[in-house]
Amino acid sequence: MKDVKIDLVCQEKASRVELIIRFFYLIPLIIVLMILNIMATIGIVVNFFTSLILGKRIAALSKFVDMYIRYTTKVSAYAYLTDERPPIMPEEE
Repeated sequence: MKDVKIDLVCQEKASRVELIIRFFYLIPLIIVLMILNIMATIGIVVNFFTSLILGKRIAALSKFVDMYIRYTTKVSAYAYLTDERPPIMPEEE
């Protein structure tokens, strides 16, 4: 089992311009998340049945779902006014 560590940086002073930019920047992030959500759901279902029938998971699908969960966490943190702006397309780590 892996440990989860999240470092959030939050400044006390907020710029009004940054808040407006944040609002419009969230629109493409939400669209990408919706597409990734559909793909991750399909991956979870396929991995479930693969595990049920063959007794092992598909590593690429597990890695994709892991990337989706990390990216969703970053976008959620950005939406709740942390200062780190995530990329529009998720990155592999």
